[in-house]
Amino acid sequence: DAGVIEALPAIRTVAFEQTGSLTEGRPGVREILPAPGIDRESLLAVTVAIEGESNHPLADAVLRYAEGETGNGDAAVRFPTPAVLQVEAEAVRPIEGAGIEGRVRFPGSADDEAMPVFIGSEALMLQQGVDLTGLADELELARNEGWTVSLVAMARADSDPMLLGALLFADTPRPG
Repeated sequence: DAGVIEALPAIRTVAFEQTGSLTEGRPGVREILPAPGIDRESLLAVTVAIEGESNHPLADAVLRYAEGETGNGDAAVRFPTPAVLQVEAEAVRPIEGAGIEGRVRFPGSADDEAMPVFIGSEALMLQQGVDLTGLADELELARNEGWTVSLVAMARADSDPMLLGALLFADTPRPG
C-alpha cells in the first residue's frame, strides 16, 4: 500500500513487544535497594523465603540471584546462606496482577510472631499503607530506565507494613 510508505516520514516512535523477541525472555535481578536502616541480607532473606514459594518469572530471578547468578552473565554477590535458611515462609499466596503475600517467621520467634510480608507493585504497597519516600528518588530513576521494580514490605504486630527495599529487574537483549 503506497499510503503506508508515504506515512513513514511522519513516524516518530516505534514500539516493540520485547519479552522473548528482542530479549532473552529471562529477567534477572539487576540491583538490590535496601530501604534506609535495612540491611541487604535481611531484605534478601525475607524476599527469598516468600519468593521460594512462587513460580513467577521474577521469583525465579530472585532465587537464581540468591544462588549466585545475576542473569546478565555476571556473578551475583551471594549473601550468607544461613540467613536464608533461618527465615521460614508460610501462608504464601499470589495477589493477582499486583504481587505476592505471605508471612515470615524468624529463628526463635513464637508461633504467633509470623510477620506479614508483601512483595510487588507500587500500587500494592500504597494499598497496604507502605511509605515509599525512603526510596522515592531511586524508584523514579528505575522507572525512567524501564526496569521492573518489585517492592518488599513487612509489618510488625498491628502496624502498617514498613518498606524493606526494592529489587530491580531487567531482561537481557538478544545478541545480534
